Amino acid sequence: MEHTPTPWKISTITADEVSSEKGVVCECFGVTQEEEFANAAFIVRACNAHDELVEACKISLARLLAIDEVLNNQNNGRRNHAIYLLSQAIAKAEGK
Repeated sequence: MEHTPTPWKISTITADEVSSEKGVVCECFGVTQEEEFANAAFIVRACNAHDELVEACKISLARLLAIDEVLNNQNNGRRNHAIYLLSQAIAKAEGK
């Protein structure tokens, strides 16, 4: 099953709801009204940027792996750490 298509936005009716062209996606809760709005805004930013961020991570990972291969897998702590972080971020974003 697919999620509701993006873009999502903060509802014009109530600031604690996230909506799309198809209607309300979710209602956000928090200790204060400001926190509810902040939660809704965070969800909107994260979900709307998701596909582009995953694609950027995949391109970056592929380039780092290519560099690693050219350098005959020479141990480079920063490059290895970046490869690890990108791999983990992609897996998390894809629900693996």
